[in-house]
Amino acid sequence: MTQPPVSAGLSASNGEPTRPGIHQIASLVADLDTSVAHLNKTMGWGPWNVYEYVPDRLRELTVRGAPAEFTWIGAETEIAPGLYVELLQPTSPNGILHDWLAAHGEGVHHVGYWAPSIDVAQSLLRHLTQDGTEILLSAWIDDVYFYYLDTHPMIYEVWAGDLDSLQPVRQLG
Repeated sequence: MTQPPVSAGLSASNGEPTRPGIHQIASLVADLDTSVAHLNKTMGWGPWNVYEYVPDRLRELTVRGAPAEFTWIGAETEIAPGLYVELLQPTSPNGILHDWLAAHGEGVHHVGYWAPSIDVAQSLLRHLTQDGTEILLSAWIDDVYFYYLDTHPMIYEVWAGDLDSLQPVRQLG
């Protein structure tokens, strides 16, 4: 995950933690390399940083509040100042991302917001779940905390933490 520029903090999110914006649009794909190559060729997007969501890097993974174990890879690129596209490919034969891809096929999965601090992310979580909105997934990767909320009609992700701790395993495009 890449940190939006400082100017893309709260001001880019429509001003306040209780009214967050969008810094990322994420899709689930069956083949990350093929999807990245296609978007690089057709849209000119790249380079893409590739991250692995695997044990030792991924911890405290929960799905709907219960401990979970599954893996995935993701690639991300900035397409406009402070706006990123992320592609996620499940690499386990189980898990919420695998199940979503099997049920819905490839396509947009969630939109995401970079919170400027863990405190803001936690405050946002309390605010966005006070009406009963379900926490679909939460975890840490390296020193970054993130969660997905079932904010019908879309899934909304919030992430915060030391984004410099995330080191891509490779770069594409």
